[in-house]
Amino acid sequence: AAAPRAPLKPTMPTEAEMRASLRSERASAQATLGQILMKRGKADEGEKLLAEAFAAKPPASAMATIARTLAESAKKAGNDSAQLEYLTVLALSGRITADETKDFEAAYRKTHNGSLDGLEAMLDERYRRDHTRFAVTPYVRKPGTKATGKTVLAEVFPGAG
Repeated sequence: AAAPRAPLKPTMPTEAEMRASLRSERASAQATLGQILMKRGKADEGEKLLAEAFAAKPPASAMATIARTLAESAKKAGNDSAQLEYLTVLALSGRITADETKDFEAAYRKTHNGSLDGLEAMLDERYRRDHTRFAVTPYVRKPGTKATGKTVLAEVFPGAG
């Protein structure tokens, strides 16, 4: 039997990692407080907190919730460009509803001379800008390793457990 692997020494997160984590937690708390204030009728205070949380780029689930609330607020205020911005975030997150899609297209038409031309290109460009790609390198077996001659046979029986 092989000897157990030696335990790894715990590492402290870097200062940048801690700052990013705290910023994210703060944004989530601000979003919650902003939504509470909005429901209690303090829209100005709530919008301010939600805008700060939105600018901090919280996790995707919080970002979608914030964007939805701010889009509704921008629609009430008649601010088409802000509404389009927030609905774009919802569209790219995949959390946009059918009614919000209609509002999204209407806001796009208002800001683009009554046409939907270029909507898909705008979404594609925004997705590429906001979602950085990373390189994937395939696994390559080290030269000199020999096949063991053993074969693995695996069977799966869903619901048999």
